Amino acid sequence: MSPIPNEKIGKRGVVLDDIDTSSNQNPEDLNQFNPLIEPLPRWYGFYRRIRLVPWWLRYNRGITEQAGLRDNICKLSTSMGLDGKLVSKIIRHAVSEFSKHGLGINYYGYHNIDHELEVAYFTLLAANGQMRQEYRFSQKDLITLFIAALFHDYDPLKQFDKPHEDSVERFIRNDGKIKRWIDDFKVSIDIIIALIYRTAYPFKGIIAEHANKRIQKLFTTAGIPEDDIMVRKHYEDLGWFLSISDRIAGYSLGNFDHSRELARRNVHSLGWHPSLINEESVKYFSALKEEKEMVERVLHGIPNEYKTNFFNNVEAFKESWEEEIN
Repeated sequence: MSPIPNEKIGKRGVVLDDIDTSSNQNPEDLNQFNPLIEPLPRWYGFYRRIRLVPWWLRYNRGITEQAGLRDNICKLSTSMGLDGKLVSKIIRHAVSEFSKHGLGINYYGYHNIDHELEVAYFTLLAANGQMRQEYRFSQKDLITLFIAALFHDYDPLKQFDKPHEDSVERFIRNDGKIKRWIDDFKVSIDIIIALIYRTAYPFKGIIAEHANKRIQKLFTTAGIPEDDIMVRKHYEDLGWFLSISDRIAGYSLGNFDHSRELARRNVHSLGWHPSLINEESVKYFSALKEEKEMVERVLHGIPNEYKTNFFNNVEAFKESWEEEIN
């Protein structure tokens, strides 16, 4: 392969072969920056925030989908005995951080602020609906679940759409506001992060081995003795509960059009071939059979409307796949 001439290389290493150099197109145009390949310049972050002003105005007036989810979370959390004002502040911070880092409404991938809000709302719904005494959660459990759900993909500088749990831990520990709110709620940051590690997917092989190792260390750091098997299992189950909620939230809260859009976005995250969306989605849902116990527990806690949505959407993916192969 012949070397690329220096004049064909932009300031950030962008090859200019496809750029019409006779036009006014700027090699440093915003479209040349790919945040999944290289870090963006600081000025671009400011530019992005300016562009979000119209959306923020609509959000604050309560006329966006994200505002609807925010209101639902605040209303539900207050009914569950959580501090509504504190919950509202945390959500605002999450929306702000995800948006200014390019993971807001215009982000092409699956792990955006919509997903975080959906998982937070769905997780609280499922937790609130646990009727069996042995399945009920304490107030600390609910707060821990809520914060873990809202920030489980908090990886602003990720190199791929799929977040990395080690990076999520680093960002949470270095976010002063999140740490302060966790202290205000009097819950453990180590337990919250342990739950987030449990959302690693697929939770098998090397991924599960690394996550479990870190989870156990976090339990120890949180002050749970290694021989206290009962308490450790309780938080392991809490993480498992969050993991299932993470995977089925969006497919339960919307119709099939919404589910199709989620699957399309998941192509980037899970490495699916775009032409195999229906087939891969069927496999994705079929894998939940291996975790039947927790899936049933989560589904038992949500309203019938969302339960019906979930099963209808799963069936619709199956029917779409069958049409493709027949």
